[in-house]
Amino acid sequence: MKQEQVQKTLSVLINSFGYENIRKTLSGMRSEKSAVANRGAKIRRVVANQSSMKPTKKRTKPNAVKVVKSIDISDDKKKEILAIMAEKYEAKEFMPNVNHVRDFLGGGRDVSRIKSRQQVTVAVFKELASLETSELREMLDRGFYAPPKRLESYARAIEGFSRQGRSA
Repeated sequence: MKQEQVQKTLSVLINSFGYENIRKTLSGMRSEKSAVANRGAKIRRVVANQSSMKPTKKRTKPNAVKVVKSIDISDDKKKEILAIMAEKYEAKEFMPNVNHVRDFLGGGRDVSRIKSRQQVTVAVFKELASLETSELREMLDRGFYAPPKRLESYARAIEGFSRQGRSA
């Protein structure tokens, strides 16, 4: 309603019932609304408390070391290499980011849905367990899926070498 319509309606009410009666009724309506709102809030809190009291199973993040221990592998060398890889995986020295994991699991799997390393820890180590021991050893020795190498020391050596050549 527009302001003029509100004023006309209020003047009719005030003329009919009096200013004090209208004011008391309005303040009573305000307190009723707040009481209803408070009751609703109390009910919501009680329901929230009851639902939070249910015992919940704590979700644990998959740990590569535990995954390797749980995989049944008869070859001791393979299990040892996988244990080393698992420790490096947890320290982010092996497959340190999601792109390494996606690249490794890329064959025959939709890798676009992989959002984190932890999400596919079990799949990665089951896939690694299916590889031959020699392949795992080569992966570990050559640093496949390792973090990028730092070339700073090589760059400084090259820089120092070129300076020595100029001074002569």
